Amino acid sequence: MLWAFSCGRDHTLGITSGSGGASSSSSAASASHSSAASSGAGGMPPEPVGPTKLTIVNGVNDYDAVRVCFLPYPGGDPALLPWPPAAAGMPFARAAVIDPISPTIPAGKDIQPVVIAGDLTKITGKTCEDAIALAGSGGGGAGGAGGGDAGGGPPPPVVATPLGVIPAAVFTEPRSILLVPFGCLGGPGHEGPSATFGCGASYSPSSPTADLVVLGVSRIVDAKRLNLQVVNASAALDPSDVRFSSGFNTEWLLANKLGTGSIDPKPPWKAVSVTQLGPLDKATVKTYLPGQMFQTSSTPLPDALANGALTAASVVDGQGFILVGVGAYPGVDSQDFWHKLTFTLVKADP
Repeated sequence: MLWAFSCGRDHTLGITSGSGGASSSSSAASASHSSAASSGAGGMPPEPVGPTKLTIVNGVNDYDAVRVCFLPYPGGDPALLPWPPAAAGMPFARAAVIDPISPTIPAGKDIQPVVIAGDLTKITGKTCEDAIALAGSGGGGAGGAGGGDAGGGPPPPVVATPLGVIPAAVFTEPRSILLVPFGCLGGPGHEGPSATFGCGASYSPSSPTADLVVLGVSRIVDAKRLNLQVVNASAALDPSDVRFSSGFNTEWLLANKLGTGSIDPKPPWKAVSVTQLGPLDKATVKTYLPGQMFQTSSTPLPDALANGALTAASVVDGQGFILVGVGAYPGVDSQDFWHKLTFTLVKADP
C-alpha cells in the first residue's frame, strides 16, 4: 500500500506532507492502493488487513503542549472543537489513540490539521474557528509568529499553524496509521542562537519548521519475537543509524541512515524475544552517525514507554511496536523553549 504527497520524499509505507498548508500539498495529494505492496511483492510479506486505527504523537518541539483542529478541507467547520478535549492539550512526546476516528476527524473529508500552541487556557471552550481567529488577532495570522497588532500591542496568546492536507481515503484504509505533527511553530521569544538545535538547521522565527508525518505502520509480526519499527519525526535529527541496546549490553541495528519522515525497517525488526532483551529498565535506544560507531544520543527505554503511556508489562512477544523519535538535535539537552531528543514507544496495532 502506498500513500504519497508531493513533498519530494519517498516512503514505501507512508506519506509525509509538506508544511505550509494546502498550497504545498493538497492539490497533488493522493491516497492510492498499491496491489503490489499489499500482496507482498518485492520480498515483502503481505500486509495484514485490519480495522483502521489512528495513533497520534506530539512531536512539536517548541511548546510544552498542543491542541489540534482536524479541519475539513476546503471550507472548514465552524462548530468543530480542538482535540484533545482537555484544556491542557497534549504534552510534547506523548501519544494517544483516537478511537473512534470520527467525529474527531470528520468522515469522508480531506483534512487539514491546524496545530494550536501557546497559552492554551485562552482557547478553553472555544471552537477551532475562534481559536484560529485568536491566533491571528495580533497581526501574525494563523501560522505566523505574531508580533503584536499594527499599533504595537501584545502578540496573541496562541499560535495556529496549518499543516498539509490529508486525503480522506487515508482515514478509511484498513491500516494502522501514525500521525505526528513535528518541528517548531515559532512565536514570540522562540529565537536565539540555540534555536536551530531544537528546531532544525533551516529554522528561523520567520521560517518555522512545522511539518507533518503520516505513515501506515506494519502489522506484520512474528509471534515468538519482539517486532519493532522506527520513525524519525524530528526536524533536527539528521539521517542517523538507530540501535537498540539490551539490558545485557548487546546492541542491534534497527534502522540505517533513517531520515526525517521515514520509517524502517520493512518488514519490522524481529531479531530477539523480549526475554533475550534482559531487564527492560536497562534497555536504551541510541542514535549514531550513519555507518559509524560514534554515538550521538541515548534514550532509556523507560522514557519511551512513559511517553507512550505504556509499561514494561506492555512489551510482549507477538506484538508490534513503533519507536518515534521527536525533539532536538541528538545529544543536546533541553534549552530555552525546546525539548531534547527523545523516543516514544507506541503499539503498531493499538
